[in-house]
Amino acid sequence: MDRTKSSYQSQWATARAAQQNMTSTKKFQQFSLCFQRPRVHEAGAGTMVLGGLDPRLNKHDMVYANMLRHSSYYVVWLERIYLRINGGKSVAANSADSRTREVYFKPAELNQNPFVVDSALEGLWLSSTLESDFKMAWQKLTGKAYNLEKKHSYTDEEIDNFPTILLQLSPKDKSKNVDKAQIGLAGHDGLDKVNAKSILVALAPKQYMRFIDKKQRYGYSRIRFHSGNGQQRLGYPIFIGHQVHFDIANERIGFAESDCDSWALGNRNFNHTDSTAPMAAEDEYDNSAIKATGADDEAPDDEGRSPAAGYLLLFFVVSALAVFWFRCRRHRGLHIPQQETTPGFSDGSGFRDQVEDYYSDDGDDGEEDENEFLASDDEGLEMTVDMTRRRRRQ
Repeated sequence: MDRTKSSYQSQWATARAAQQNMTSTKKFQQFSLCFQRPRVHEAGAGTMVLGGLDPRLNKHDMVYANMLRHSSYYVVWLERIYLRINGGKSVAANSADSRTREVYFKPAELNQNPFVVDSALEGLWLSSTLESDFKMAWQKLTGKAYNLEKKHSYTDEEIDNFPTILLQLSPKDKSKNVDKAQIGLAGHDGLDKVNAKSILVALAPKQYMRFIDKKQRYGYSRIRFHSGNGQQRLGYPIFIGHQVHFDIANERIGFAESDCDSWALGNRNFNHTDSTAPMAAEDEYDNSAIKATGADDEAPDDEGRSPAAGYLLLFFVVSALAVFWFRCRRHRGLHIPQQETTPGFSDGSGFRDQVEDYYSDDGDDGEEDENEFLASDDEGLEMTVDMTRRRRRQ
């Protein structure tokens, strides 16, 4: 899903434009990804929209970071990093008792190694120049040293007490028309009054901590500090609980908090803020792109589903297995059909008599009969003779 011409989204945009006899692919040079937070400890799902985004998924208006020019990747400019406790999972703090601490660094130096938004990477790769300041801010805020690189065993309650990480990105729109108090902007909670139009993306503890299935607990952090001049990457955690809109033609990346519930899209009246509100008008986004996610398909209603449907499905599965077992048992031994429809043997009796006569004779007569059988145009006759010979030799 990168920016190269050979990527899936580029090929899809080209094909879509050709389908509509359009010379430009600009309208279709966009897509969105939204990864669902795992429910309890089950694997999460999500949605992907080609050619746009689905506004029904968003809990607040989409806010856009500036996408820097790059030949292959989606690059953003990281301005600041904050750690916050007692403030909840959202970018907007849900408690007056929340405390925030900034991780200090020089943006011009840090961004010399570009920050790539990469859904294929399972964690966050940050420069080693951030490591000491990050761990210092963690310890001063929590009173405990940061030692999450090694495997531990943390319960849900322990994880919920970890800080939420806030990433501040350079905005695409810096005009006077921007509402600085909008959710998702640095001016909403007054974190950065100077850069109030900058974008904030929240990473809750369960987004940046790795869950260990065998232990049913959280083990270690997905954050890695690496040395060298390689790229820094904002991977999988940044897509969890967010609809991320890659608007390539307009060189911007949008973020909006979401549950990324793909099943809910089957409900025509679904949205996050009001369950009774009508669905967004079709002209607000490319309806063909929404269909790519299965949004117009009816989603199953878990609460209203009858158990009889499950029993019926089980019956069909068991029946299919029984038929398969019977057919396997039937073909393992010698089976001469009682009724054949091969030409010349309407009742099957003449066919069986010839088979028995063939094996009851000796010498050259048997070889001549074999040649006659093998010369037959009927494949079923030839296969049955071969099976009968092998059976008798055993």
